[in-house]
Amino acid sequence: MTKEYTSGSNSINPLYTNYQRDKFFFKSFTDLDIEEAKLVLRWRNHDNVRKWMFNNNIIIEEEHLNFIKTLHQSKDKAYWLVYKNDKPMAVVYFVNYDKKSCEWGIYINPNSIGSGVGLDVQFYFLNILFNAIHIENLYAYVDKQNVENLNIQKLFNFEQHPDVEYIDNSPYVKLELKKQNWESLDKEIKQFKINQLLNRK
Repeated sequence: MTKEYTSGSNSINPLYTNYQRDKFFFKSFTDLDIEEAKLVLRWRNHDNVRKWMFNNNIIIEEEHLNFIKTLHQSKDKAYWLVYKNDKPMAVVYFVNYDKKSCEWGIYINPNSIGSGVGLDVQFYFLNILFNAIHIENLYAYVDKQNVENLNIQKLFNFEQHPDVEYIDNSPYVKLELKKQNWESLDKEIKQFKINQLLNRK
């Protein structure tokens, strides 16, 4: 059964909660079995994934598994393995969480890169962040050379900060999405989907 966080609950921590959104199931890393843990490590270490990470080194299995074991104690970060119709598709996460803001990230199953599934995953994850976890401001740091990702974030109403920040000598663009901008976009997307359904009749 899917655990669902509701505002005002004192017994369920949203950082360790599983979420269901349409066909997508967000499974907390704290609930992963060993095979799922090894799967996300293979994705994380894939050349097409790690090249965009702050830390683009190969992660060893022991380090990865120990990291997952400590997540249930964390108060400022959380990770989820995302399934679509029971098929693992992506990993989403946030760090530097202070109950009002956080930085988020995503990486896709390397075999699904370019399929467009990342757009759906991002939409539903932003829905969780703003509507279930109730953050006010969301941030992202994107490698300046990752033009495709930067263009995607513009579609989601992220505002780009003018200054480039260097992390390990690589240039990163800081992006910000405020809750009111998300709510406006969310309304537009829902209306678009409704219009699509009406036009099919």
